[in-house]
Formats: sequence, C-alpha cells, structure tokens
Amino acid sequence: MKKVMINKVNRKVKFSVNFSILVFILGSLLLFNACLDESPFAKTNKTDSNSGINTDNDGNVFNTVTIGNQVWMAENLRSTKYRDGSSITNVTGTSQWGALTTGAYCSVLNNSTNSKTYGQLYNWYAITDSRNIAPKGWHVPTYYEWDEMFYYIGVDSLAGEKLKETGTTHWTYPNTGATNIYGFNALPSGWRQDDGLFYAFGYSTFWWTSTENASNTLNAYGREIDYNKSSLDRYYTYKSWGLTVRCVRDEAANTSSTPMISYSGSYYFYNGTPIIPTYPTNIGGLVYSSAVVSTLAGSGISGSTNGTGSSASFNSPNGIATDLSGNIFIADKSNHKIRKITSSGVVSTFAGSGTAGSTDGTGTAASFNNPEGLTSDASGNVYVADAGNNKIRKITSAGVVTTFAGSGTAGFLDGTGTTAKFYYPYGITIDASGNVFVSDRTNNRIRKVTSAGTVSTLAGSGTAGYADGTGTFASFNSPLGITVDANGFIYVVDCYNQRIRRITSSGVVSTLAGSGSAGVVNGKGVLASFNNPTGITVDASGNVYIVDNNNQVIRLISPAGLVTTLAGSGTAGSADGTNLTASFYYPLSICIDTNWNLFLTDQNNNKIRKITQYGYFISPALPAGLNFDTSTGTISGTPSVSSSSKTYTVIAINEYGNYSTTFNLTIY
Repeated sequence: MKKVMINKVNRKVKFSVNFSILVFILGSLLLFNACLDESPFAKTNKTDSNSGINTDNDGNVFNTVTIGNQVWMAENLRSTKYRDGSSITNVTGTSQWGALTTGAYCSVLNNSTNSKTYGQLYNWYAITDSRNIAPKGWHVPTYYEWDEMFYYIGVDSLAGEKLKETGTTHWTYPNTGATNIYGFNALPSGWRQDDGLFYAFGYSTFWWTSTENASNTLNAYGREIDYNKSSLDRYYTYKSWGLTVRCVRDEAANTSSTPMISYSGSYYFYNGTPIIPTYPTNIGGLVYSSAVVSTLAGSGISGSTNGTGSSASFNSPNGIATDLSGNIFIADKSNHKIRKITSSGVVSTFAGSGTAGSTDGTGTAASFNNPEGLTSDASGNVYVADAGNNKIRKITSAGVVTTFAGSGTAGFLDGTGTTAKFYYPYGITIDASGNVFVSDRTNNRIRKVTSAGTVSTLAGSGTAGYADGTGTFASFNSPLGITVDANGFIYVVDCYNQRIRRITSSGVVSTLAGSGSAGVVNGKGVLASFNNPTGITVDASGNVYIVDNNNQVIRLISPAGLVTTLAGSGTAGSADGTNLTASFYYPLSICIDTNWNLFLTDQNNNKIRKITQYGYFISPALPAGLNFDTSTGTISGTPSVSSSSKTYTVIAINEYGNYSTTFNLTIY
C-alpha cells in the first residue's frame, strides 16, 4: 500500500517587495542565526523552565523548540520503553513486522547506531498503547495539533522547508529549500512498511499523529517532508507501518488553570466548499478530551438506605433524569421508589412508599410498581414510566404524584388521560413544547402524550419487527430508552433489533446506527454494532450517548453518525477510571446535565455513576457537513447546507474549570 495524500493546502501570497531586498533580508537573518546558534523565530532549549531537564522514558535527554503556543521535541523520539517502565517490543524480523497488531518499534534500517540521530520507528499500536509511549508531560500530537503548528508557520508550499535540517549531511541532494528557521531539525528517517522493508532513508521523514482515519480504521494519519519538496504533506497509511514520532508538551500557556479560549468573531463559509480548519486560541489551561468515570452514590449492596454517596443504597436502579438545579432523579425499580440525589451526593426518597402499588399522593404516601423510565421538564416536574402499573405518572417539584395517562390495564388504546392504555411503558422523554414521548415496550410502539394528556401513536406497527417507514408502517422490537434533541428529533434504542432509530416530529422512522447483529464494532452508521442497548441521551452538539448493556460500555454517536466507545472496558466490574479503564455491570439508563456531565444507573452494581467529560463542546450543533473535534475545538469539513448567521457557544472544560466563548457562522 502506498501512503495516501489528503487535503493538501497550498495558499499563494502576493508580495510587492523587490526580490533582491527579500534575499538580502533572509540571508541576514540566517547569518545572524548561525552566529547565535539559535533560530530567530523559535527558541530551542536543552532544559525547560517548567519541567527542568527533558528526558524520555529511557532517560535520554532531548531538546525542545517553542513554535507559537506549542512546545515540541526538537528531535525524534528514541525511547524503547513505555511511561510505566515496561519495554516496547523490538521487532527486527521482516515477516513478523507487518503481522503485528500490538505495539512495537525498530531502529532505522535495524541499526541501533541510527537511533540517536534519527530516533526509532514505531507502529501506530505503540502510539496508542495505554501505557503511553510519550514521556510524562508530553503526548503524541493529534492531526489537529500538527495543523496548529502548520497554520502558525504558514499554510503554503514552503512549510516543510522551514522544518528541515539544512545541508546534505543527512538529507539527499538537493534538500529543496531547507532553512530550518524554527529549529525543528527534521531528519530523513524514512519509514518501514508492512512488508517489513525500509524505505526512503535519506529521502523522506514521516511522523505519526495519534489520530485514526475515521473512514477506514485500518489507517491512521501522518505528516511527511521529502528531500526534493518544500511542503509539509498530510497522508494516511496502515497502522502496521513504522514511522517516527515527535511529541508535543501537555502544558498550555498557563498550567493548572481553567482554559481561556477564543475564536475569530465571525466565519463565512460556502455550501459545498471545503473549509480551512478553524481552531480556538487558548491562553489558559490545557484542554484534553477525556471521560472520567466516578461513583456518585451507592454502596454496591442492594438496599434502600438514604445517605450521602456510598452510604446510600439502591436496588436495581433504572431510569435517570436531571433537573435545571443539578438534582438527579432515579427510578429505583425494585424498591418501587423515586430517589433524589443532590449535586453534593445526598440521596433521599422523593416519592414512593417502597411497596408496589398505584396510589396517587404526596411523597412516600404515593406508590409505584417497578418504575422504569424518568424525564423532567423545565418547571421541575418529573414524569415516570410506571411500567408495572402501565401508567405514566407525574410528580411536581413538591413531590405530589398524579396519574398523567394510562388506565392501569395492560393494552393498546389511544385516548385522553386514563382512557388510554399502555403495555409496559419503559422509556420516557419530553420536548421543549411539553410533549411526552413513551417507548411502549410490549406494544412495540412509540406513543406521544400532549401536555393536555392526549395519547396518540407516533410510530410503530405494534408487531415486533424491523422496518423503517412513516408512522405505523415502521416497526420496532422492544423499544427501550428514548430521548429528544433541540430540533425535535426523537432517538429510540431498538433493543432486540440491536439498532438506534431516529424519528422526525411527523413520525418518519430511520436507522441512525447499528447493523442489526449483536456485536461491539465501532464504525459509521450501520457498520457499527451493539449488544442489547438500553439507555440513550443526546447533548446540545447532537452527540448521542448509548448504554450498550450487554457490552458493558457507553458508546457515542457523533452528529456524522460515527460510533465510538466512550467509556467501559467491556468486562463486568465496578472500577472507576478514565475512558476504557472503567468498568460497569449491566448499566441501564443515562442522562446529561448542562455542564456536559453524564450520569448513569449501573444496575447490577446498584450504583449511580458519573462521567465527567473534558474537552471542547459546542451548541447548537453545527450545520450538516461540518465537524467539531472535542479534543481540539477544531471546526472542519465541507458544509452541505446553507445557513443564515447563527451564534454558537463553545465551552472548554478541564479539571480546573470551564470557559465559554461565542462566534457567528454564516454559510452561503
């Protein structure tokens, strides 16, 4: 496989400067640089004021260079160990190299004496190994972090020459245009392909990014400079190739502080025209994309004790919802109660006697029967899918429980209030107009209840099956979790069909994601797979979060339909941790608050878990065709619709706090 060039950007700039004067100025700058042994454009240091001597995981000292707001290694990584001290596998054999799916490295040309000058060659599996190839305080840059440097030094055909070491000591003649004015010292290490052979030594350098190719997950992105070109080119290639690595420092301009981001005030793009990626300026603390799982409440032992944090107990908790005050409400199913958790983790009983029943009343004078789903409105009312009673109940902020809809007898009948019938209503959500939508599980229908209590059928034939279509021409098989976004689109977890469905306000049903076969494959749309998904919520950016019950993980579906795994190891457990190091035990339902925190019911652990999301988040969702990267805040893509001027809010969140900014966007 040849490497594939992508989205190369060339921007020609017009100068009205006498050429001889320009050459004289540039020559003077280079002579000045040679005398000082330091670039006039960037500072290269052996030591670093924030971290002292810079050493890699082997203890090798390396130089650094500051370019714009970033600090880069001024030489290629040559470590043979991960950050935890464990060894990276050294593979010299030709046939073994291409077959690897785990981290490995080799010396250039398999000659260890080349390592000090050229660094090591690593496959992409070493780049993304959880033990971390980068030294503490450093990381392998993303595609967009390379772009940040690229745009700083000049998005033109001369970007590569500004990074290449001058002369032909290491580079093959003519080493076109090399000035090294930033002190980056790029050297021609070449690369190792999946056939195990080495290529382009002395002719080219090829660095990994940490970014996977979303459209083909066998590939990942890289950056390359050639001996006979002046450009810095973008490519993607097989993960089994061996490329060099330049790390970038973690710290932003201010460490241990909240972010402070800004975008240009207004952007004007054209429908159908690719945009030059736009990213924020951050003069505050580092922002990185991460999902940190913790336990908000629950001892892990079934019970019904009120208390704070782990002193409280639950019994098969299911439905979960938040209100605008930051309170969390839990359908504590087997306790037949609705529990409330304050933002500080204090658990109390909001409503329910604890004995199965259907009595209306206030607080513990009311009763429920295996309540499943919950949602809340802007006024602080909580709606309950009271599955065992086949009713929809309403609880005011004062704890007054009434029956909103449903006769209490299992069946199917549209109507008003208690004349209507449900058959094990499971999921429930509410839109901005006060319409309640219910996953009527055993009826295999999606029902709509207006604010006046009028019940109708939005979609579903009533027969278990799978069919996209409008209204009753569509079919579901055990619909469970349900949510609605700011545009009125309804998302349903179609559990036994192993799919996520989307419904318009007029009842048109389509498939958002899921192949229909049980599995745990990440990918776009129907290429992805789930295993009995149960819970669902959506954020203001249009990201959809899925509780993938049998897979013991939380999945994320981007606005473009790409499915990834946000959190969970895939093995049943109760470990707190970051992203895939955390574990769950048959989680069921999920919700999100205004600070982008996720909360979920971890049923078999009898715990309520919290996922704190760090990164960049945008609202409302960008117009179709544009992508928003939560790791970098970068906006990219090709707009596919026109859009009048609209204000967007971006919030950057790190462990020290958050900061928001706005910009205007128009698409002609």
